[in-house]
Amino acid sequence: MRSRAYRFVRADRMGSKDDLIALAISKGRQIIDEQGTGIFN
Repeated sequence: MRSRAYRFVRADRMGSKDDLIALAISKGRQIIDEQGTGIFN
C-alpha cells in the first residue's frame, strides 16, 4: 500500500494539545469523506 499526503492549514485555538490533535484528525477525515481520493490528484 502506498502512502499519500495532503496538507491543510487550520487556525483553531483549543484548550490543550490533545484537543487540537483530535480536532485536526477529525477535520482531516471530514475532508477525505467529502472529497474522496480526488484530493490527491
